Amino acid sequence: MSLLAAKRLEKHYGHHVVLENLNFSVEPGEFVTLVGASGCGKTTFLKMLLGTEAVSKGSLTLDEKPIPNEPGPDRGVVFQKYSVFPHLTVLGNVMMADELHSSKLLGKASVPPSAAR
Repeated sequence: MSLLAAKRLEKHYGHHVVLENLNFSVEPGEFVTLVGASGCGKTTFLKMLLGTEAVSKGSLTLDEKPIPNEPGPDRGVVFQKYSVFPHLTVLGNVMMADELHSSKLLGKASVPPSAAR
C-alpha cells in the first residue's frame, strides 16, 4: 500500500499541458524531493497535493483515497525561498512563526502574564 501515489496524473490549463502522464508511488518512511527546471510543473504538482489545484486527468491518492479539493490540516507544503523577510536574521525569520501565532489578528491571542493571575 503506497502512502502517496500518482497514476497517469495530468494537469491542463485550457490547451496548455503542464503535467502529463506522471506516475510514481511513495511508501511510508520514504523521503522524497522534487527537482526540476523552472516551469516544469513542480509548484503545480505541489498545489495539487495541497488541494488548491484540481487534477485534470488520472489520479492522485493519499492512503489510497483521492486528495480532497481543498487544503486540510493533514497536509502542508513548504516552498523553497531564500528568505521570508530579508530584513530579519535567520533566527528572526524562524521566531516570526511564534510572533504570528500570538498575534490577536493572525493567531491565537496570548494572555498577558498579569491577567493570568
